[in-house]
Amino acid sequence: MRVHQQVTLSLEGAFKAADLPPLVWHDVLIELAHAPDHRLRPVELGSVLQMAQYNLSRLLDRMVDAGLVVRAPCQDKRGHWIVLTASGLKRQKEMYGVYVRVLMQDMGAHLGEDSARKLARQLGKVLSQPEA
Repeated sequence: MRVHQQVTLSLEGAFKAADLPPLVWHDVLIELAHAPDHRLRPVELGSVLQMAQYNLSRLLDRMVDAGLVVRAPCQDKRGHWIVLTASGLKRQKEMYGVYVRVLMQDMGAHLGEDSARKLARQLGKVLSQPEA
């Protein structure tokens, strides 16, 4: 928990210093950047981000206002997609550069390449476990 808190604080500070949005915006943008057609339904985003629907809705409103994502109707007309815009993809890449730099400073300096690979492999096993 302490490592997570330390890295999160470092990331938030670095984003603020670079005049970039907060970390949670990066989390949304990176998920959309890796999604098929750069789009997900809000329920899918909420699930992967572990975020309550009402918090996600307000966050997405701010991101729509900033021009980083748009809401697009689904063909089944029962909902909508959250779609990454060209500006959103550009912002995601800017934020990712800062993200990687901070991770390398805060964690990479303490882990050799072999240790980092082992840690990634172990964390990948945890993520691949079904949720209870």
